[in-house]
Amino acid sequence: MKSLVYSELEELCSVFRDALASHLSDLNANSQSCGHAILIGEDIHQLNAIAVTNTEDDITALDDPSFADQYRYMPDEWQHWHQKAFSGFNDALDAVYGLFRERHPEREDDYSYSKEEQAYIIDVCCMYLGAAMDCAKEGEYGNISYRCIWISDCNYPIIAESIRRLNDPSVAKNALKLFGE
Repeated sequence: MKSLVYSELEELCSVFRDALASHLSDLNANSQSCGHAILIGEDIHQLNAIAVTNTEDDITALDDPSFADQYRYMPDEWQHWHQKAFSGFNDALDAVYGLFRERHPEREDDYSYSKEEQAYIIDVCCMYLGAAMDCAKEGEYGNISYRCIWISDCNYPIIAESIRRLNDPSVAKNALKLFGE
């Protein structure tokens, strides 16, 4: 099922792809990032993106090296948050979410997602993944060896899917071990 705003989200994909490419260009010119995550919230109204990165120096500076793999592959603890990397895109996504709510109003006292809401979440996540895959294919991640779409404290399928699709197989295998895969 496609969401009620699928065509609008399709149009936004190139906007996000351009914002991501610009952000990655800045990162590659000015930092030694080895990990990059597109971080989104877990609720339907929290799907705006921010970027989070880590560096090899961050990993080697850990007090307890036994946490190195966790720190390398789980962005929750990464120190470099790029809150405004996608601000223009996020404004456009907010407008699309407003349009979605016009077409499918929130239901009071119902805390489960409708099929339409589930489709919207999936379509937004797929838009992020498509743009990130385009950037990876074009080499825009540069030397950033680990990439993912991350949603803190949940196990949405997009996390594992992004790890599989955005990384070399050996990197994906090491990262997915932390998820029991």
